Amino acid sequence: MPSALHEALVSAFPPPRRALLDRIVLRALADADHALITPGTGAPSTAKRAAAVQMALNGEEIPAIAAAVHLSEARVAQVLDNVLAAGLPALYPTFAEDVPLPESMTDRDLWKILRPITESSPGSHSVRAVKWNPAFLLELLITQGTLEDGSNSGIESIIRHYIDPEKTRDSMTFEYADSGHTAPSRSASTWGPILGLAFGILILTIAVSAGIVFVGLFAVLVIFLFANMLLKQLLERRLLRRVLAHNKKHGAAPPAESPQPLRAANPNPPPPPPVTILHADSLPAAPWNLDLLSDTTNALGRPPLRILYLWVFAAQADQGGYETEGWPQVGPVHLLLNATALRIGQLMGNLDKLLVADQSTLDATIAAYDDRAGTYQRPMLFVMGAIGKYLYRGFPIHTLVCNDAVWKPAVHQLAARCDLAVVNLSGFNPSHPGLEYEILHLLSGGPPSQFVFLYERYTDADAVITMVLALWDSLWSSLESPPTAPPELFFIRVPDSQNIGYAAQFLPPGKKPNWIARSMMAGEGGEYVPVASRILAYLNSRDAARSRPHAEQAAG
Repeated sequence: MPSALHEALVSAFPPPRRALLDRIVLRALADADHALITPGTGAPSTAKRAAAVQMALNGEEIPAIAAAVHLSEARVAQVLDNVLAAGLPALYPTFAEDVPLPESMTDRDLWKILRPITESSPGSHSVRAVKWNPAFLLELLITQGTLEDGSNSGIESIIRHYIDPEKTRDSMTFEYADSGHTAPSRSASTWGPILGLAFGILILTIAVSAGIVFVGLFAVLVIFLFANMLLKQLLERRLLRRVLAHNKKHGAAPPAESPQPLRAANPNPPPPPPVTILHADSLPAAPWNLDLLSDTTNALGRPPLRILYLWVFAAQADQGGYETEGWPQVGPVHLLLNATALRIGQLMGNLDKLLVADQSTLDATIAAYDDRAGTYQRPMLFVMGAIGKYLYRGFPIHTLVCNDAVWKPAVHQLAARCDLAVVNLSGFNPSHPGLEYEILHLLSGGPPSQFVFLYERYTDADAVITMVLALWDSLWSSLESPPTAPPELFFIRVPDSQNIGYAAQFLPPGKKPNWIARSMMAGEGGEYVPVASRILAYLNSRDAARSRPHAEQAAG
């Protein structure tokens, strides 16, 4: 490698940035092994590019780098130039660039490969998604070895050039952007539902006057959906007004407090915490038997664990895992909720009973919790609404809706009765932060002392991990009594929720899911996988490995 290029890279990557690059490599490799299960992470591209930069920083020559990361020498040189010019964003396939196709392959040749894929379902290629988009297609082609690398924009450009626009518009298997996920918004506008409702009424009027039954039924469905959206937004604002009215009457919330007393800045750098980055599907299967459930035994055959489930408010579309990952079969689950998490039926109820507004009510509510195993109604949180009642077997799900005066005491009181904190950072991004207070509490020693960070495929995992480590740095420099040793941090990418598969566990003996449910289960990835059991088995194995040297030393 030219010495000037190596010197430029070393200059561009001081130690903190080099540490970030190393974490990106670890994260991308963890995701790349399961890219088709959680598509959209960009891991197949990022793993190659980041490893190439890492090797270049170590002084490896370009031919050796190319052979190791399965890129051409020209592509390795291009990646290094891009990183020097644009920084770390050049490591991701969202970076707009012209990536050369394999030798002798033209754009038309690539389209001939892409076309039959876009006309088939993702599931037929083992991709766990409803529709294709350029990002998913690129990951499939790299995983299969058809392409060594590429950019999302490059794949999109080829498709737009060759595909029939009419087929794209009516396609059941392809879209340019993933419509299954929308970015979280703290203040959704009511104009969308109002305009949608007006559109539905207009179509219904035309259908009735023309006597077109099918169009009329479609219009009724549109009206129903947008009316529900509008009603839920109005009810959420009703609850928010109640909270604000209480704050005005009783004074503003107390200033943010730190988990421990603050001190002058610590001049010593914080010790870096050990970081483990995994994908849930890389964890081995673990015992899971619902017949073992009792007051003293969970589905893993072990004593129940009380779970504190923390999530990013206003990212409710990503939070189904609090239940469907199997946590209620591990032990009682505790959640703090806001209005966006509640169903319409809950929001229409008595707000005085729903809202925990003072310390005495909080104490009484928590004291009355019953943690016994049994059959409970599924809470159906984080959904627009549900028709009928759905049951599950396991431990209760305890929820609290608090105002500004008591949410912090609620965090501490729930944490004090829990054995494990599951921190779901799905929906986090730098412009949409959340959970800093709760994470600082855990990093400072808890309780609980054991915790794990989760995120789904849409979440920027590198930003999430960086945020948590920055919180650790700020904690170390400000606490009067910093922890004696940094905590071990576990970050795990989890697949999409298997809601139908989870529910199928609780069907009466001998009853099987109907054909609709079986079809939906196939779209979820097939047989239900209790992610919670795998995570706990892994954490238990780590605890056992840590304690083994001490036991051997004592025996000696």
